[in-house]
Amino acid sequence: MSTLNLGTAAEVPKGQAPPRSMEPKSIEQVPDAMGAQPSAEAPLSLNRSLRSITMTTPRWLRLGGVSIGAIALLLAAMGLSTLRNQHRAIQVLSQEVATSILTTQRIEESLAALDTNLVNLLLLPADQQSEAQQSFEAHQQKIAHDLVRLAQSSEQGQGSARPGQTRFQERRAIALLQSEFGRYLREAERAQTQRQAGRQPQALLTYQQAHQRLETRLLPAATALRITKNQTLDAVYHPLEQQVTEGRLMLQLLGAALLLYLVLLQAFLSVRTRRTFNLGLLLASATVLGLGLRVSQALEQSEQQLSQAKRRTFSSLQTLRISRNLAYRGHSSLNRQLLEPQNTASAAAAFRNQMAQLIGLEIDEAQLDAIAQSTAPMPPGLLGLSSTPVNFDEEQEAMRSVVQAFLDYQNIAATVQRQEIPSAAIALATGYRNGQLNAAFEAFKSQQQSVIDIHQAAFDQSLSQSQSDIDELGWQIAVGMLLAIGLTSAGLYPRLREYP
Repeated sequence: MSTLNLGTAAEVPKGQAPPRSMEPKSIEQVPDAMGAQPSAEAPLSLNRSLRSITMTTPRWLRLGGVSIGAIALLLAAMGLSTLRNQHRAIQVLSQEVATSILTTQRIEESLAALDTNLVNLLLLPADQQSEAQQSFEAHQQKIAHDLVRLAQSSEQGQGSARPGQTRFQERRAIALLQSEFGRYLREAERAQTQRQAGRQPQALLTYQQAHQRLETRLLPAATALRITKNQTLDAVYHPLEQQVTEGRLMLQLLGAALLLYLVLLQAFLSVRTRRTFNLGLLLASATVLGLGLRVSQALEQSEQQLSQAKRRTFSSLQTLRISRNLAYRGHSSLNRQLLEPQNTASAAAAFRNQMAQLIGLEIDEAQLDAIAQSTAPMPPGLLGLSSTPVNFDEEQEAMRSVVQAFLDYQNIAATVQRQEIPSAAIALATGYRNGQLNAAFEAFKSQQQSVIDIHQAAFDQSLSQSQSDIDELGWQIAVGMLLAIGLTSAGLYPRLREYP
């Protein structure tokens, strides 16, 4: 009886090879844990995948072209954003100055002028009041018009860019000016009516109330509004100025990066294809370089013009307006010496103080006369005049005329103060003929206005020049970057076609 031995392999005849199924399997032939049979082609496929990732010349060219296109588009976007900020800065400066700050200063001037004319109306007889009355009404209309402009500018334009708290402060100041101005006009009218009725003491008392309202309510409110608007201008303008400066720096960096990419791609092609120059890349490089220089120069010039308008011309304009306001208030103080004999000492002290502030320097009349006669240099700050003229010849001549007109006014004012006969002093102080005080004051104002006009023209010209420097940059940047992308593509396309 035979037994089956499961533990031994079938015997193989001596000298014969064992069957293939009985040969030991290699490690690679052992099924994995999931039962899948490994393929002998796996290492070969992996090698092919690795070889397919290798950066070939066409791939380098495509990557370079895409990178150049991306940088060019980013540069165009940054350029347009910087231009938008510069346009916004110009708009903020021109609108805030034209409609707000200088308007507020004109209100301060007109308020002081109202007081001067009211004093004249209370001093002059009824048949000699026509000029003073016309001047009073003209300044009244100016104030009403300017208050409307301020209210509108608070609601529109740059108002949307102002913080809510600032807008509230401006509106409150404007509302205070409107209400107090109405009360002042009613008191001024009542004082004139009382004077015409022969009630001089009551008229004087009513005027004193109106003057007190002017000094303690109206003028401080106008000054506070001007300060608030200057702070608003700085809060809105300076961030825009910073953004433009940073944007110009980013444009220079991106332009340099784009030019560097074009040069490196040109060098790569020169090494790989044995061609010295690629016309498309060469033209693209020239386009980027030329456009970069144009944009950088235009933005820098625009920033310089805007900075000159803000820090130099506008500052001079404000100083001249403040000087003009002081002149009005000093003229009113001199006339109040005649209207209020019992308060002559305080009015005279106010006049001296305001004239000292107006001159701004510790100099005597002899020095003023030398300046007016061009035998002494114009010191900075005198009468609020600029120490850095915007137009040297024109402004120097106008500034010396201002000094001469001020000297003429001072001489007549001194004569008024020395006059012992009240009626003669009143006639000299309130007259509009040559040699009288009001005529001298009008001459001084006219000469000072000529200097203001010079600075205003320079301010407007700086803003206009700043705008014109960048007017055409927008489309130039867009077209230039598209042209650079197109030239780069035109230069690379023939080389890519050389490869299968």
